[in-house]
Amino acid sequence: IFISHTEATAKPGATGRPVPGYQACILDDAGRPLPRGQVGRLAVKGPTGCRYLADDRQRQYVHDGWNLTGDAYLLDEDGD
Repeated sequence: IFISHTEATAKPGATGRPVPGYQACILDDAGRPLPRGQVGRLAVKGPTGCRYLADDRQRQYVHDGWNLTGDAYLLDEDGD
């Protein structure tokens, strides 16, 4: 679990923010960060993540330490 919220910070339609120690960003198809409000692919980075060792999936799902989840996401103006 990389993203969560508390009852006090819950916002309808939002999944929350990265848990402490993690970062999240939204990327375009070329792997570049997108501005808030644009739909792209969720990428997360932190002390744990996916490691596929010599498997081809490592090249597909992990770039520069960012785990590419494949989930469509957007970051709203509040950062949620």
